[in-house]
Amino acid sequence: MAAVQLSFSIRTSPNVKTIHLLGSWDNYTGQLPLSQDASAKTGSWKGTFRFQGNSLQLGQRYWYYYIMDGYHVSHDPTAEYTVEPTTGRKLNILDVPCGARSSNNSSSNRHSSDGVIKGRALSPSKILSPKPSKPYASRQIRDARYSPPPTVSELTRRFGNVDMSDSDSDISTSPPSSTGSSMSGRSDNSSPSSISSLSDNSSVCSCERYGITRKGDRVKLDCGGSRCGANSPGSDSNYCSSDDSEDEDYRQPRPTTRRPNYAHVR
Repeated sequence: MAAVQLSFSIRTSPNVKTIHLLGSWDNYTGQLPLSQDASAKTGSWKGTFRFQGNSLQLGQRYWYYYIMDGYHVSHDPTAEYTVEPTTGRKLNILDVPCGARSSNNSSSNRHSSDGVIKGRALSPSKILSPKPSKPYASRQIRDARYSPPPTVSELTRRFGNVDMSDSDSDISTSPPSSTGSSMSGRSDNSSPSSISSLSDNSSVCSCERYGITRKGDRVKLDCGGSRCGANSPGSDSNYCSSDDSEDEDYRQPRPTTRRPNYAHVR
C-alpha cells in the first residue's frame, strides 16, 4: 500500500515545551513529536507525518490524543473528538479519506459520539516521557535517597541492647548530687521509702547522716562519724569503723552557715 501523509496542528499555551502525538493506528505505542510553528502565533504546534505500509488504511477511522510536557494528556478541542467510555478520556477523531494520499487534518468544531472506538489509550504509567527541557527542575526527585524502614530484626537488635530496668528506686546506684545530700538529713518518719531502699547494713545506725567518699560514692554514717556497714576482718557486716585512717577516706557534708548582716551606724 502507498504511503499516507497527514498533518496535525494544535494550539496551546505559551508555557508548553513539548507535544507528542499518540494514535490508535499503532495501539498508542509510538509517540510522534510536534514542532512549534514559527509562522504562526506563540503556542502553535504542527507536525506532518508519513505513514508507510498498512499503518493507515484508506476510508478507516482512527483516534488520537496529545501528551504535553511528557505527562499532561490533552486533545484538540477545535477538532472533532469523542469520549472513550472506559477511561473517560477525550480522543480526537481521524477519518482517512478514500483515494487520498495526502490530507490535512482540520475539521469543524463539533463533538461526535458515533462510531466504536478501537483499542484503548495508553496507560499513564507506560507513557515514555521525553527528556525534560530543564533537567535541574527534577534533580531533587531523581537524586533523592529514601532510606527503607527498619525491619523487625533490626528493631529487636536495637532495643535488645537497651536496659529497661527501673533504677529510680535504687538510691545507692544514683550519682551523688547536692540535692540528694541535703535531702538525706530527714527523719525516719519523713522519708520511709528512701530508708527501705537502702541496704540492710545501714539499719543498725541510729541516725540519718550520710557522707560522700573521694570516689563520689554516697554512704551512710553513724552519729559518731564512722561509716556504717563497713566490713572488717573477723566481724559481721554491721560493724561501724572508727579507725582514723578509714575516716579520712570519707568526708561529711559541711553545714551551711550564714554570714550575719551588719549595719554600719554613724
